[in-house]
Amino acid sequence: MTQKDLDMTLKPRFEITSLRIRDLRSLKSLSLPKNGMGWEDRFPPLAVIAGANGSGKTTLLRCITQAARLFTAGSATIPSEIDATELQIDFAVSNGNTEARKVRFLVGDEDYIEHNKTKDCIGYIRTSKRPRSILRGEAKKLRGILRNLVHFAESSWPRVVFMPSDDRDLIVPGVKYKAPGRLQDDLGFVAAWERLGPKQWAGSTLELLFSARWADLNAKEEGHTKDATNFDAYARAFADLTGERKKLAWTRKGELVVQLKDKTTHELGALSSGERQALFLLAELRRRWRPGSLVLIDELELHLHDAWQGKLLDILAAMQKELGGQVIVTTQSHSLFEMAPLGTRALLGREHLR
Repeated sequence: MTQKDLDMTLKPRFEITSLRIRDLRSLKSLSLPKNGMGWEDRFPPLAVIAGANGSGKTTLLRCITQAARLFTAGSATIPSEIDATELQIDFAVSNGNTEARKVRFLVGDEDYIEHNKTKDCIGYIRTSKRPRSILRGEAKKLRGILRNLVHFAESSWPRVVFMPSDDRDLIVPGVKYKAPGRLQDDLGFVAAWERLGPKQWAGSTLELLFSARWADLNAKEEGHTKDATNFDAYARAFADLTGERKKLAWTRKGELVVQLKDKTTHELGALSSGERQALFLLAELRRRWRPGSLVLIDELELHLHDAWQGKLLDILAAMQKELGGQVIVTTQSHSLFEMAPLGTRALLGREHLR
């Protein structure tokens, strides 16, 4: 093993190394990295997967997310998200302190499982009566470790972050009294975004932004200026995305507003749908993305102009370099697909994938 291989192995990571699906809803046959466009037999750090409506983009991300959930808890039946005729996902998992565990996730009949099982695997054997669970080797130890993570806020283990496209938007809660909460990470091993009610403050993106600023003020008060970077990470990215035309700012009364170049301000609720979407993604990804995590984003381009799609993709690539792990995004945007670097793209629905 070379030093480069050793460095990669000992970084925190929850990554897919290969994936094969047959007959999962609209996904008739998919094999990655084989079907990737110039992937050179390995998953890229950031993959962009395109396809028309009904080609299976969301099905793919939900399948990966459900497989990850089963790393912490089993199910007596095969969940619909992974109910494929044949399914194989190879994961590499490490908290950065030990070499990566290689665990295979399988769904299939007895012959398929017998042919594809490994020493360390998890999943389901299809039978005529009811499915049988597989849990072998290091997968047993890993399930115990990851199950415990659900109950602890702090952890060095990476996680799976899923950002679905359903109703994804920045919510500006309809409350008068806005108070920061404590910055903490208690979202468990699979951190999937779910929409909150329009009046719910606790857990909202806005509460996160208030809490980030409060944590920074406390750090400065205690003389730890270097740690006062929580809110700045969102503010810098948002300013970059808007070309410095708009910035996040705080009023003397402690209200978060948007400041224009002429120093006038407006409330966050007056942002365009694209601006709200961008700010939401930047903040929520920062909240959820532990180093080395597997990040899944459905329809990255929602509400965004072509120019902003490219900027957001660049920011996402920079975050991946900073935090590590693996990012898979899906898109219906031809422009976003074309802007993705060579060797990072895959297209669902092509004739040879049917």
